[in-house]
Amino acid sequence: MAYLLEGLLAAGHRVMLAAPKGAPLSERGLRLGIEVVDFRPWGDLDAGASLGLGAAVKRFGADIVHGHSAGAHLGAAMAGRLARARVVVTRRLDLPIGRSGFSRWKYRNGVARYVAISRCVARSLEAGGIEPGSIRVVYSGVPVGGPRAADPAARRTARMSLGLNDNETAAVLVGAMTAQKGHDLAVAAMARVTHPLKLIFLGDGPDRPALEKQVASLDLGERVLFAGFRNDVPALLPAFDFLVAPSRHEGLGTSVLEGMAAGLPVVASRVAEFEDVLDQGKAGRLVGAGDATDLALAMNELASDAALRGRLGGAALERAGRYAVTEMVQGNIRVYDELRRT
Repeated sequence: MAYLLEGLLAAGHRVMLAAPKGAPLSERGLRLGIEVVDFRPWGDLDAGASLGLGAAVKRFGADIVHGHSAGAHLGAAMAGRLARARVVVTRRLDLPIGRSGFSRWKYRNGVARYVAISRCVARSLEAGGIEPGSIRVVYSGVPVGGPRAADPAARRTARMSLGLNDNETAAVLVGAMTAQKGHDLAVAAMARVTHPLKLIFLGDGPDRPALEKQVASLDLGERVLFAGFRNDVPALLPAFDFLVAPSRHEGLGTSVLEGMAAGLPVVASRVAEFEDVLDQGKAGRLVGAGDATDLALAMNELASDAALRGRLGGAALERAGRYAVTEMVQGNIRVYDELRRT
């Protein structure tokens, strides 16, 4: 969302941000010089928060209110109605819409356009009863032109930060440690990978204790490493030879896009948009969802073939341009402009 804020400002739009006071996004908004309104609803039915937001939107004179999370959905819709502004809500999850009467009402009222971050998210909205004509697909964007694995200096610096030697082959899995991301599948696959390879987890989460036990039980403590949460992931990606994304389900998979922008080939499960993102395997390898054996075969193939990694990584870097931040910003602006014309 911060990239969108910056892009809107650069395009000459007036922007107000509603977010919890003191949150990183609010602090970034203040640094950008935009007006920030404290918005922290305790739930969908927090009428006080919605009334306050509506008054702020009306005072600011906004004609578009854009909600970017499930928690902001209803508040944005109510604020838009109070301020007579059109409402846009971004949906990021490839999960079914709730079947309760309240959920159906929430999704079918007060929102002029839904922005889905991928086609599979758009399909889940349609399956939940949202009119296809009110859905627009705007892919999440990642910065391109940053540190790349092919840059020896960037690679050396990143490897030093992670304690990796120059001659080690290393893969990375980036993301919260939850069942969705498939860390357990990656650990199981590592037990089957025969080529020398280290796998580093960048991220943290509730499944970490169970994953640490799994690693210990398979005697993988020297091959699977936990680096914890890092706020410098783009600078660290050049340290790696490829990225692993064994997700069980995804909205889009921003970490995959970030890896591709760094020139890394990707091993990903056949879920969400990964087949299209990886250009049907031309920018990496696609494996069966939930299949640790298939994952291990693909990881072993990339770990053992530097020339293959180079070809796939080059294709990944070129493909990443489709998902640049500039494309995401322009996609959202097109949605706003469409609503202003109607």
